[in-house]
Amino acid sequence: MTDPKTLMQTEVQNNFPLFGNIRTAVDYVSVASSDYSPSAGEVSESINSTQSSVYVIFTGYKIKDVDGSMIHINDQKAIIPTLDLTAVPSDLDYLTVDSVRWDVQNVKTDPANATWTLQVRKKVMP
Repeated sequence: MTDPKTLMQTEVQNNFPLFGNIRTAVDYVSVASSDYSPSAGEVSESINSTQSSVYVIFTGYKIKDVDGSMIHINDQKAIIPTLDLTAVPSDLDYLTVDSVRWDVQNVKTDPANATWTLQVRKKVMP
């Protein structure tokens, strides 16, 4: 008998394409570590891996959930089937969509571990 969590993960992955064009293809970048150099004023990142063409569904936050501190007005949720990522997401990671970088702020999963829900924030470039 198949474990219920495994069954749910497989069903989500198999049926995610049914969402069609509301899905967005992104590059998912898993970052091992990042270091800030005060003298250079820059952050250097050590990249674990990059996965191309990972499909996500972006959705906004309800206005009542936006507090301006933890969740900003333009933050988005990026929903990804767990079986579609080779890495476990972290708040060091980021997504790129059409050359726009979205930094992961927070990572959650559902009780069946079928989807990742990432809180992402558009990176403001200097």
